[in-house]
Formats: sequence, structure tokens, C-alpha cells
Amino acid sequence: MNHEFLHSLRQLNGEARPGEIENQSIVYTDDKGIVRVEKVDPEEAAVFNGGVQSKIYPGYRYPSENTLRLEQSLKPKVNY
Repeated sequence: MNHEFLHSLRQLNGEARPGEIENQSIVYTDDKGIVRVEKVDPEEAAVFNGGVQSKIYPGYRYPSENTLRLEQSLKPKVNY
């Protein structure tokens, strides 16, 4: 639900990134300690990684999905 909330927040602010832009990489370490690289569309990368500076609200950076999970005392999500 955190993931979808962040999509909706970006969409409401008019800052969602269209899927036709070139895919980006997400790098993460899986539960076996192996570093993985996964290609995802830019909107998914923005939501997963967080920290994207808002163009509408100066000084505001969108939280990551794991930022919200931390506030809820949940374990971090390690992959998309």
C-alpha cells in the first residue's frame, strides 16, 4: 500500500513520470547477499528509491517506500 500511496501522491502533484521514458536501474542486495540490478520504468524507480526533489514544492523531497515502512516499524523492502 505504501508503494501505491507514493504513486498517487506524485500523480496528484502532477509529477508522475511517464512510462515511455527510458527504463532505469534499481540496485539492491537480495536476502542471500547477492547484488541484483533490475530495470524498471522511471516512475517505479522514483517511488522505490525516493529522494526525488519536487518541482512544485521547493525543498520537498518525496519519501521512498522504505522511509514509510520505517515509520511503521516494518522491515525494509529490498527489491521492486
